Amino acid sequence: LDHVRQQVGNFRCFDFHKVPTHGCLYTALTDSRYHATVTSTLNAPQMDMSTVAAALKKKSLRRHENGLKKRGEVSFETYSGAAQITGRLEGFFQQHIERWQGSDTPSLFIDPGNRDFYHALVDAFDGTGVLRFSELKLDGALVAAHLGFYDGVTFTWYKPSYDINLAKASPGEVLIKNLLTEARSLEADVFDFTIGDEAFKYRFATLTPQVADIHITPYKLAAAVKRTKLQVRDTLRWVQQRISRARGRKS
Repeated sequence: LDHVRQQVGNFRCFDFHKVPTHGCLYTALTDSRYHATVTSTLNAPQMDMSTVAAALKKKSLRRHENGLKKRGEVSFETYSGAAQITGRLEGFFQQHIERWQGSDTPSLFIDPGNRDFYHALVDAFDGTGVLRFSELKLDGALVAAHLGFYDGVTFTWYKPSYDINLAKASPGEVLIKNLLTEARSLEADVFDFTIGDEAFKYRFATLTPQVADIHITPYKLAAAVKRTKLQVRDTLRWVQQRISRARGRKS
């Protein structure tokens, strides 16, 4: 931090995003002689893989997998090399775009820059065995896909997609079942669902660690101002929630 500060003219602060609160980086940053302020936190659900056998017995997973199999031949394959993955990315991008089309959160793959990033990501991890790209197919047609990671300990759920036209058949759940089975075969210790409070994650999660955004400044007064602003923000949110609840009761 000292070195970076010295290289920057008119230095003001550092902002670190999504730092795991249970990790050594978080401890180092918040215990440093700089003034650290946690500006926000997010849940990052995980599943201890010692519970995977029970998770795979969930009736909904078996029901949706059997339902998809009644429609035709279901296959699941995972690839880790760039030569295998690169040519499959466009189908993955398009499926993701169609899945989120018309929603409040359109697909990031509408932006060519994001598609270029994923291609670069695949090239960067080529040969490491860390990258995992999986396809779930029905009669040879792509119905769901997932790009994630496995580092020898943690299997990371990163970017999924599924065919919106088959939403009622829940291909996303069938995808999860196959990924959990794969993580078990790899002898992973943890299945990390990463950030987000989507309900499906909590059907499987056994742990809920958090990640934090951290504002760091060497200036005591600047840190005090930052904390005051956050307190005002949190107070306003609390007041708004109370008003909303009161209106709800009256209606």
